[in-house]
Amino acid sequence: MKIFLVVAAFAVLAYASIPNHRGLPEDLQDFLALVPVDQIVELTSDYYQHDAEFQYAFHYLQGHEFATVWDQLFALDEIQYLLRYLDHGGLNVYSVLNRIAEALGLSQLKPVRVLLESGRTGGLNGFLDDVRALLPEQQIMDLYEQKMGSSEEFKALTDRLRHADFQELVELYKNSKEVQSLFNELRQHGIEVDKIVRLIADFFGWGLTL
Repeated sequence: MKIFLVVAAFAVLAYASIPNHRGLPEDLQDFLALVPVDQIVELTSDYYQHDAEFQYAFHYLQGHEFATVWDQLFALDEIQYLLRYLDHGGLNVYSVLNRIAEALGLSQLKPVRVLLESGRTGGLNGFLDDVRALLPEQQIMDLYEQKMGSSEEFKALTDRLRHADFQELVELYKNSKEVQSLFNELRQHGIEVDKIVRLIADFFGWGLTL
C-alpha cells in the first residue's frame, strides 16, 4: 500500500542524516530526535485506514493536478537553490523527496549540479492536530534558541531562509491554477492555508504579500 511508502519516506527523513562530524546535519538531527516518528507513522496508518477525508486527501496527492503543482514548485530557481544548499550541507533531501515522489507517482527530482464510511471523523484538521499533540513544542523551541546561539552552520541556514527571495513562489501562488485549486481543496477541508503561509512568512521575515 502506497501510504506505507510515504510514511516510510518521512521516517527516513528522521534517520537519513547520521553525521560523522559536527555540522548542519547533526544540528537538524537534534531536532528530528524530538519527533516521535514511530507514533506519527502509526497515526498516519490509522488515519489512512479509518478516516474517509484523509483517504480522499491522499488520493488527491496522487492525481494529475497535484503532480503539476509538484513540478511547478520544484522548477522555481529559489527552491532549487535551497535544495542544493541543504544537499551540500550533508542532508539527503533529494533521496527523501524522491521516495515521496515514487510513492505518489510524481516526477523524480534531480540535483542540479469516492468516500467510505469509517470510524475516524477528524479529517485533515484532526490529523494535523493529533500530529501536533505528539510534538514537544517547547523542547523544539528551546533547542532552536540553543542552536541559534551555539551553531554557526544552523544560524547560517536560518539566515539563508530569512533573506531568501521567494517572490517566484508568490508569483506561482498567484498565477498557477493548479496551486489555487490545491489551496481551495485544503480550504474546503478546513485547513487555514493562508494563515499557515502568513505565519511562516512572518517567522522568517519574508514580508510576502499574498
